Amino acid sequence: PKTVVAMLNMDMVGRMKGNALEVNGSATSGPWRAIVDGANVAGAGVVDALTLSYPRAVPPGSDHQPFIVKRVPALFLFTGMHCDYHRGSDTWDRINVDGVVKVARLVAGVARSVADRAQRLSFESPTWADRRPPMGCTP
Repeated sequence: PKTVVAMLNMDMVGRMKGNALEVNGSATSGPWRAIVDGANVAGAGVVDALTLSYPRAVPPGSDHQPFIVKRVPALFLFTGMHCDYHRGSDTWDRINVDGVVKVARLVAGVARSVADRAQRLSFESPTWADRRPPMGCTP
């Protein structure tokens, strides 16, 4: 029997700006958006609710991709590209610690909701983005 019920990919969530979090992959299961929105409300461990966006197409090329290919519902959480990506200048002092804490609280709520479900999440094949569009480089 399949034991993996979902995948939560937190990739590049350390540079949050304006409380914004991109939630990719919600199209891989119908309940995802309600689960994420439910974890993003006061009383669910969230002090300041995040500003969530739900892109329609899923960007390829990160750890969520092989799970989706195997028909496992997956989310790819992302706070945006930055100029230091894969460079030596990407140092610890540039991390938005408060933002990381907010993402971690949200993910804990999402994981708890998925674990407490009586039934597995259904899988829906998403539309793949051609590639991640280049993002403006703002230091």
